[in-house]
Amino acid sequence: RQARHFLDHAIRVVHEVKADSKEQAWRADRIRSKAAAVYMLLSDADKAQELGTGVVDSEAGTVMAAQSRSVRTDADFDKHIAALDKMFENGNFEQVQAAMQACIELYVHSYDHESRRAELEKRVRTSYSQLPVQARIDALATLCDRAIKKDNKTKALELADEARGLLELAKWRPEDEVKVRSRLAALRYRAGGTDVGLADIDASLAIFDEQESNIYNVWKAAALRSIAEAYHGTGQTKKAQQVYARAIEAGVENPNSRPRAEDLAGTCVSMAVNGCEPPAELLARVQAVLNGLGNPW
Repeated sequence: RQARHFLDHAIRVVHEVKADSKEQAWRADRIRSKAAAVYMLLSDADKAQELGTGVVDSEAGTVMAAQSRSVRTDADFDKHIAALDKMFENGNFEQVQAAMQACIELYVHSYDHESRRAELEKRVRTSYSQLPVQARIDALATLCDRAIKKDNKTKALELADEARGLLELAKWRPEDEVKVRSRLAALRYRAGGTDVGLADIDASLAIFDEQESNIYNVWKAAALRSIAEAYHGTGQTKKAQQVYARAIEAGVENPNSRPRAEDLAGTCVSMAVNGCEPPAELLARVQAVLNGLGNPW
């Protein structure tokens, strides 16, 4: 009941945005796509269909991913796969991205169904050549994470290795390489490739240290957070705390209050979500940085 109350409010906002400016129509479609996804979770497929029909291509993935979660029968699966195949074959870039997002969601949802899982993995691997390397790595990382959670370590390692291969073939800005490498390292560790996983996290930190002068200050804290999260995920709590402390200091480098506030919040949220308890001295430094932000932060 409460969910529907907020959905009704969201739809009122959609009408206001549409009335305000045609140039801002994508904002309305973003709200519509998210509302459609929630209606799918509420098992109201008709309302979801009504809201999701006609949204701009960049928002179609949200709707299709939600539809993937509602697939139950073989007939539903075949119908949904046919629609995705059509988008993979004939869609523009954003439509292919949407189809990939939906395909991955369907893979996660259907993992225990072996034949469906195989079909979906095949589609991800044969269709993602149309997408940038970051999107391809993201797709493989999601499949790997699901395989780990289902205790299929052999498949998880295979997917992690494939993603790592893509990482090594591409040319990256240092802050992006650090984030991708540390994420994949943590996945590989969880999949059973502990030695390579740990070495790649250390390599991520080494890349950051070597390239720090080439990384613009607004990107430094996010890169360090990814390394800290990887260390914490592999049980290296002390190293994680040390890198989180560096992330706090990196966030202070920017002369503008807003990015300093966003970096401080991002680092605190990362520690909280990942369950990394900061030591007393780090908490004191966080408070000092917070006090130094000034109004309205």
